[in-house]
Amino acid sequence: MARGALALHRPRHPRPHAPASVHEEDTRGDARTGRLSRRRARRDRAGAARRLGGRRAARACARARAPVPARVPVRRRRDAEVISVLIPVKDGGDDLVRCLEGIARQQVGDDVEVVIVDSGSRDGSQARAAGLGARVHEIPPDEFVHGATRNLAARLSRGDVLVFTTQDAVAADERWLANLVAPLGDDDVAGAYGRQLPHEDATPPEQFFLDFMYGPSPRVQRLGGDELTFEHTMFSNVNSAIPRHVWEAYPFADDVTMSEDQEWSRRVLLAGRTIVYEPRAAVRHSHTYSLAGAFRRFYASGASADRAYVAGRASRAALRRALRRYAAGELGWLWRTKQRRWIPYSVVYELAKVSGLQLGLRHRRLPRPLARFLPGVRR
Repeated sequence: MARGALALHRPRHPRPHAPASVHEEDTRGDARTGRLSRRRARRDRAGAARRLGGRRAARACARARAPVPARVPVRRRRDAEVISVLIPVKDGGDDLVRCLEGIARQQVGDDVEVVIVDSGSRDGSQARAAGLGARVHEIPPDEFVHGATRNLAARLSRGDVLVFTTQDAVAADERWLANLVAPLGDDDVAGAYGRQLPHEDATPPEQFFLDFMYGPSPRVQRLGGDELTFEHTMFSNVNSAIPRHVWEAYPFADDVTMSEDQEWSRRVLLAGRTIVYEPRAAVRHSHTYSLAGAFRRFYASGASADRAYVAGRASRAALRRALRRYAAGELGWLWRTKQRRWIPYSVVYELAKVSGLQLGLRHRRLPRPLARFLPGVRR
């Protein structure tokens, strides 16, 4: 099992003046002794400046209500832990086979089990998964709910660490699992999640979406103010890990239609815990939605958002700013990368997503027949 600290870059700050080091000695006498003393003094002053700069950065981030850049301390995890990889499945087909084969290739020092909760597959996914060593539990299709089904999978498992993924997510390399669970060695870390990379056939809008949401830089998320915003609560059960004792204290909400992962993230952050984003733990996972599919997908996300991350004026304002930043960033990226023929489609596609999201945020005000008609969402 890979062990180590997840190092995050601190923001650059002017180096403050530090008091002279106690190691500075009288430089009179031997020239060699004087040079060594001055070198020690410079090292001590630099160390003091770095420590002071780190404290100032933390205070500034707290005032801005932003996730605080930090180094994640990682204690040594116990040897011979059991890692349970939990996957909700329905008609997984070849995607599921690739997912399970990627798990089997992982280089990790712990015992790994795979638990699948199948909600009515008709393509033989149950037998294919069992043939690849997974433990399969079946439920009726109408019993599937994102949070409740994952809680069921966790109860059926025996792992000390619970890893959540989906049937169409494929490990990007053989160190995915080791990198994903490594941050959990710190007692303060309630969960970790990893990067999502697009499949080779992903459309440019989907490629930009994944790079925008799951970039290459690691980060630590914790409550930095009175109200959580979208940036704080980022977490995805496409590629996540939670210690079992944390899940037992904070299970997923059974009644959340979608975004059960971000609703969970909001609760643990409000409880004072920390979440780590580890981009080295990467899976390949992307969708190609139709315009109607994108609308339904983001309607469901918006309908769950008040439980997950949109619970006040500051949160809604932060979401609006993020949407504007995202739209401008996508158009600029398409232009810079010479994929300009995608710009008209991208504009319509993003309008479908934003319309679905905004309607979902207002789902309680919709006429009941219309609300019933709206989403069925692909997991």
